[in-house]
Amino acid sequence: MKRFFVTLLAVIVGGIILSILPMIILFSIAGAMSSGNENVEVKENSVLVMNLSSAIQDRNISDPSSLIQNMFSGNTSGVGLNDIKATLKKAKADDRIKGLILKGAQTNASVNTVKEVHDAIADFKTSGKFVYFYDSSIAQTSLLAAAKADGIYVNPAGEVDVHGISILTQFYKGLIDKLGLNVEIIRHGQFKSAVEPFMLNKMSEASRLQTQRFIDVIWQNVRDSIAAGRNIAAADIDEYVDNLKSSDINNALTVGLVDSLCYEDEFMAKMKALTNTPDDEDLNTVDFNNYIKAYSPNEELNFSTNKVAVIYAIGEINDGSNKMDLANIYADDLARTIREARKDDGVKAIVMRVNSPGGSALASEIIWREVSLASSEKPFIVSMGDYAASGGYYISCAADSIFAEPTTITGSIGVFGIIPVVGPALEKFGVNTEKVQSNKYSQFDGFTPLSDVQRDAVQRSVENVYATFTRRCANGRKTTVEHIDSIGQGRVWAGADAISIGLVDKLGSLDDAIRCAANAADLGDDYLICEMPEVDESFSFFMRQFSSSAEAFVGKTMFGDTYSLVKRYEALSKQKTIQARMECTFMEY
Repeated sequence: MKRFFVTLLAVIVGGIILSILPMIILFSIAGAMSSGNENVEVKENSVLVMNLSSAIQDRNISDPSSLIQNMFSGNTSGVGLNDIKATLKKAKADDRIKGLILKGAQTNASVNTVKEVHDAIADFKTSGKFVYFYDSSIAQTSLLAAAKADGIYVNPAGEVDVHGISILTQFYKGLIDKLGLNVEIIRHGQFKSAVEPFMLNKMSEASRLQTQRFIDVIWQNVRDSIAAGRNIAAADIDEYVDNLKSSDINNALTVGLVDSLCYEDEFMAKMKALTNTPDDEDLNTVDFNNYIKAYSPNEELNFSTNKVAVIYAIGEINDGSNKMDLANIYADDLARTIREARKDDGVKAIVMRVNSPGGSALASEIIWREVSLASSEKPFIVSMGDYAASGGYYISCAADSIFAEPTTITGSIGVFGIIPVVGPALEKFGVNTEKVQSNKYSQFDGFTPLSDVQRDAVQRSVENVYATFTRRCANGRKTTVEHIDSIGQGRVWAGADAISIGLVDKLGSLDDAIRCAANAADLGDDYLICEMPEVDESFSFFMRQFSSSAEAFVGKTMFGDTYSLVKRYEALSKQKTIQARMECTFMEY
């Protein structure tokens, strides 16, 4: 009886907690959002403190699931690359800011993004203000971001982890066979490796060839940027990596990857000396995320009526519309945004920032059409970020000019169809599926294997889409279909190589693309940047998005990587048959 009452009490208490937990979470989020609107005081003789471990994306948009995870894990919230650049530019001109302290052992961003942070920090340093890094350890991405600092200091018991770059690709063919599943695959392009995890147990030679090449290009750019910033030889960094010298922090000091090994109090004493702060007083510091919202008396105000629209095309390309999913591209939504910029008389030029591995071929065609129409009326420049491949290249090829970073992953001009078939697996569990149909061949149902006639029909669709894709690229790039096919076939290229084969026009950042667009419109410096699409950051929108993020948060928390695999297979079953997509692998920076 005692155990019964204990159990009953536990159930009651648990029920109460579960019933009030959502309210606690929501009030916490509301508090976090409202606190961001408070005025930020910046004292004279202040130092800006930037945490490189914040998740960095092209454009920061509040995501409920991310906020919840940060709240429970203690991680720092994300920040947009656009905010970083604007804030460092503001701090550069702000007489109250004497210098910049960087911290964060590991930067939570891709190589391209970190390199742009690196460049923004280098530009800030041209003001004559100091830049220093300190943390218990420093890893490769943070070292790249902070390479131009006046000094990089780490704890004597810490680590300087520089390890090169690797890619991990998981192959599911063995698992698919064991489960009795079947995946029908039709593709065009010997390098189109997006389907390989479902049809092979290991990487094909073609896939290994292209992967090795762009991995080497990315590493060379990372290594050379660190070497230039630290004023050391690139060969010394390779020797450090090849011999696993990160196991002894003194090796990093000897090579010159860091300047000093010290404790935090010793570092802060140096910062006080640089700012003439008395030993018995605290250093005046301003958190970077707070300073973003601070008023600066030295900030230049621009009242131009000319606008350069910067349109963000980020994530996988999908059909239709979904304004709740802020992490992916939907054809109707992006097409509408491009159309609005084209019809806005105040918008004199358009820059589209593409960070996409592709997706639906039909959705890509819909977006391509709007890009083509816009580029016929106004200067239209594409800036490729981390990757703009397959469908991501499809939506880019009609631009007047394409900018990419040397480490941008692009190309992958190829098409595939992939149809999961679950019927044979269900039969093992006693589930038999039968179909009655009006005609000889019905639509693909996901339960029965394709017949030869059906497979031939899908192959024809793939060939037709590939022909359209290559024709779009040839027209946009002002070359022949034969040339596009010779560099296509699904092959992935690094930006440094893509420029020599005509896939991109110039190597440069988003800022370079914006300047190019402004010059093409004869604006000089007389323009404002207008970011699109506009983001609804109201609390009501936040609440609506909260419900759509709940499933992902719970799934990731409870099932980890397994959840992503389940969602991946589920997405395969729902997507359109014909895809222009590059496989997203696990890249270790």
